[in-house]
Amino acid sequence: MTPPDFAEASAVTPLGEGSYSVEVPAGWDVLGATNGGLLLATTARALMAETGRVPVTLTAHYLAPVAPGRATIATDLVKRGRGFTTATARLSQQERDCMAVLGSFGTIEADPQVLLQDAEPVVLPAAPGQMDRVRADAEVGLPPPLMDRVDIRLHPQDAGFMAGQASGQARMRAWVSPGAAWDPPGVILACDVLPPTIFNANLPVNWTPTLELTVHVRSIPGTEYVRVDSRTRFVSHGRLEVDSLVWDERGDLVAQSRQLMLVPRPAS
Repeated sequence: MTPPDFAEASAVTPLGEGSYSVEVPAGWDVLGATNGGLLLATTARALMAETGRVPVTLTAHYLAPVAPGRATIATDLVKRGRGFTTATARLSQQERDCMAVLGSFGTIEADPQVLLQDAEPVVLPAAPGQMDRVRADAEVGLPPPLMDRVDIRLHPQDAGFMAGQASGQARMRAWVSPGAAWDPPGVILACDVLPPTIFNANLPVNWTPTLELTVHVRSIPGTEYVRVDSRTRFVSHGRLEVDSLVWDERGDLVAQSRQLMLVPRPAS
């Protein structure tokens, strides 16, 4: 059976009174826990349907892992204004809250004027079609099944960790495509789909679960792929941050995000 594509994997079904049903798909997980970017993108779809607007900023707090299977999203409108609507959502599974989301929804300017840009798009060594796509390793379990759901082409300098040759810099750079037309949920997914940055930092750590993820959606990509540049500067007190910038192929800023993640103990 062919795993669902991103649009199907993040689909929601209205139940009435602000509630939505979700079928969390298999094959979008990391070590059995569904990818947080997919969960936030799915919740964004429910909130878009409820508000009639697109996400401008979303913050998610992850309360418990989500497994494949049925889940529900309960939404609540906090304030509907002329320019923005603020809303919240809770994603629950088996009567347990797994994610709490707060967001502001509005419109995305089609032709924005850039008044200040104090950063340049990340430079990748070649076009997407000239770089290797990351594939899951079913036998080992890493890279995880998620890597087969999204088209990810890592910078060669950042891909060495898969062969035990970390770059020494807590950074991941890649071309990313959801395999479908870009929309706001797809932009959200791109912010949380790369391998953990600290896999390249020569630190004795395992996979890093997310506590909190904030995404600012700036625009919708006008190209097939986006460039994602994720970095970590601080790993201390059992936590680390990941800052990501997302640019389309033309060099337009698409999104910014920050995650707070846990540093698990090394696998024995």
